[in-house]
Amino acid sequence: MDILGAFPRAVFSEAETDIVRWVATKLGVLRLPSAHAVKRQRDLVLSLAGSGPTSVTSSHKNLYSITDLSQILRHEVSNPNVRPFLRFYPELDPDNYTDARHGDRWASEVPANLCAPMARAPDGQDYFVEEPAMARMGDSGTATPVWITRWFERQGTLICRVHPLSVDYASNTFIINADRAYDLPLTSLFLSLPLFLRVHAEYGLPSPSEVSGICLLDDDGNVTTQAFTPTLPNPWRTKAKGRRVFSLPLWIYCDDTSGNTSKRWNSHDTILFILAGLLHEHTLLPYNIHFMSTSNIASPLEMFEDFVRQVRALQDEGLVAWDCELDEEVMFDVWVLAGLGDNPMQSELSSHIGLKGKYFCRVCMAGEKIRTVAWLYPPKLHASWSLWRYVSLATSVHIRQRLCTSKCGTPRTRAQTIDSLATQHSHVLSGIPSHADTAATNTGVKDKHLTFFHDPGKRIREGLGDDAREALVDHSFEDMINPLLSLDHFDPNADTPVEILHVVLLGIVKYFWRDAVRRLDAPSRTLLKVRISSLDTSALGLPRLRGHTLVHYARSLTGRDFRAIVQVAPVVLHGLLPGPAWTAWMALCHLCPLLYQPSFASLDNYTAQVRMSIDDLLMATALWNTDWFNKPKFHILLHLPDHVRRFSPPILMATEGFESHNFVIRMRSVHSNRQAPSHDIAAAMSNGARQELASLLWLKMIFLRIL
Repeated sequence: MDILGAFPRAVFSEAETDIVRWVATKLGVLRLPSAHAVKRQRDLVLSLAGSGPTSVTSSHKNLYSITDLSQILRHEVSNPNVRPFLRFYPELDPDNYTDARHGDRWASEVPANLCAPMARAPDGQDYFVEEPAMARMGDSGTATPVWITRWFERQGTLICRVHPLSVDYASNTFIINADRAYDLPLTSLFLSLPLFLRVHAEYGLPSPSEVSGICLLDDDGNVTTQAFTPTLPNPWRTKAKGRRVFSLPLWIYCDDTSGNTSKRWNSHDTILFILAGLLHEHTLLPYNIHFMSTSNIASPLEMFEDFVRQVRALQDEGLVAWDCELDEEVMFDVWVLAGLGDNPMQSELSSHIGLKGKYFCRVCMAGEKIRTVAWLYPPKLHASWSLWRYVSLATSVHIRQRLCTSKCGTPRTRAQTIDSLATQHSHVLSGIPSHADTAATNTGVKDKHLTFFHDPGKRIREGLGDDAREALVDHSFEDMINPLLSLDHFDPNADTPVEILHVVLLGIVKYFWRDAVRRLDAPSRTLLKVRISSLDTSALGLPRLRGHTLVHYARSLTGRDFRAIVQVAPVVLHGLLPGPAWTAWMALCHLCPLLYQPSFASLDNYTAQVRMSIDDLLMATALWNTDWFNKPKFHILLHLPDHVRRFSPPILMATEGFESHNFVIRMRSVHSNRQAPSHDIAAAMSNGARQELASLLWLKMIFLRIL
C-alpha cells in the first residue's frame, strides 16, 4: 500500500488509499494497515532513503523547504539504473555530438579543477590537474617532466593536455612552458606527484614542489616569464584521501506553475535539476528529473540561496558516495553547467530587466545604439532574394531601426552585472533611489533579490532615512544580490542558453500560426481544417491531427501542438497565404528540423547550417513585415549557434521534460492541506520508494554475481 503513493507521479489521497484497502479486504487480504499507519511507516522509510527536505528561512524572511542535494546525488551514483549512463569526462572530437560533455562549456571553459580533476592509471597512480608529473614523450619515449592542465576523452581514450616543464638552474626550480601544449594518453604518464617527489633526484631534476614561474605568449606573440607559485599538491588530492575524484555537473531548471487544477492561478516557483553527465537518451527521462524546492511565497532567487550554499559546500568539501559501478567510495565535485527555463525566468536568474526593457536581451547589450545595419551577409542571402531588393527596402528608416535590433550586441558578463548592481546599490545608500531605477533602465540590469532590500531606500526621501539606511547596512552587498552571481564558475548571462521550446515553438511558430489563422476568411479556415484532419501523419510519428482544435483554438495551443503544426505547415498552408508570409513559413519549417536533431557529426557544418537558416528566417520575416522584430525572441534566436558550440544539440536545452513535471507539482499541491505547501510538496517528492527499489535491484545483481 505504501508503494501506491510513494512515487512522485503516483498521487493517492487518503480516501483513495482507503478504497484500495477496502477492495483488498473484500478479496480476502487480512490485517492490512490503516492509511495513518502507512503514513507513519513512510516517514521511517523517508528518513532512511528520502532526500531529506528541511525548512529554511530566506534573507527575505520567507520560509520554504528544500531537499538535501548531497543525499540525492549519493542515491544517484549508487543507483544501478543511473550510474552506467553517467559520464564524468568531457569528450573532444566525437563521432557524433549528442551530449553536454561534447560542448565547449564543459571541455574548455570551466576550470580544470571542476570539469575533470584527475584520472587513475591502470597501475593505481592518480594524476591530478595543476600538478607536475613525468611522461614519456616523442617516438623515443623520452622521460620529460610535464604540467597537467586538463583531462578529456578522445575516441574513447583518456587524454591529458600538458605543458612541458623546463629547469631554471639558477634557482633549481621548474618553469611551466605554457606557450607549448601537448595531448598525451594516460598511458604516457608513469610518475604521479607523490612518486615524483621521492625519485626526482634520480632523474637529476629539482623537486616537483618547486615551481617558480610560467612562460606565456603575449598579444604580440612574444614569450614572457611571470612568477607563479601553485598550490601543491592539488587540494582535491588532499580531500580525496586516495579516492577517485569525478566531476558531477548539473542542469538546473526553474519555472512557475499553478498549484490549482482550476483556471485560478496559484503560482508555485519550482527548482529542478538533472545530472548533465547523463547520456542524451536518458537526460530528460522523468526518472532522472530531480526535485529541489518549491514555494508559493519565496521567490526563485530566495530558494537559490540555500541551493548555492549546498553547491559551494560540496565544492569546498567534496561529496563522498558509493559508486555501484566501481564498487568503491568515490569523491565528486559538483558544479552548475547551465540554467534552464523560459525567457522571463532566465532573465530573473541573470539579474536582467526582462524582455520588455530597453535592453531586452539577457545575453548581450541588444538595444544599444548601433551605427551599421549590415547584420546579414550578402553571400548568405537566399537565391530567390535579390540583394538590390534588400538594399532598396533597407533604405527605409523604419526598416533600418527594426533591423538594428536583429544583431548581437556586446556580450554581457557576470562581472559587469555585479558592477551595475553595485552602482545601483550606492545610489540607494546615497538617498537617490530614482538614479538606481534610471541605471537599471540604461543597463538592462535589475536584480529582484536586491530590489527587496532597496524598497526601504525609497523612503529615505520621505524623512525616514535613518531606519531605511540601517535596514540596508545590516546586510552585506554580497548577501543582498542574486545568489547565483556568487558562483565563480557560473555566469548567468552566458550560461542560460536559448531554450527552443519557448523561443521557437511557443515563440515564432506560435506567432506565425496565430497570424495565419487570423488572416484567413471562413471558407479558407474550413479548407485548412479539412487539410489538417485528412492528412496522414503516421510517417511523422504523430497521431491523427484534429483540424478544428488546431484552428478554432489557435490561441490556446501547447508546445506539443505547435511541434506538430510546424511539421505539416508546408502542406496544409500551401496556397492560403500571401507570398512573403509563405516564404517566411518555409524558412521556419527548414530551421525547426535542424534544431530538433538529437545528434550531428560536424559541429562546424551544423552551426553554419543553423546560422544560415536563422539568417534566411530573419530575411524572409523582414521582407514580409518588420513589425515582427518588435518580438524579442527573433533576436534571442541569434545566440543559438554560439550556445550550440558551448552546450551541444539544442534539444538538450529544451525543457519539455521539465515542463511535464509541472503536473506532478500541481497534483501534490492539490493533495496537500494547503497550510504549508512548500513543506508538504517537498516531503511528498522525497521519493524514498525509488531508492528502495533501486537498492533491491542492486542486491539482486550482487546475488546473481555470487551464484
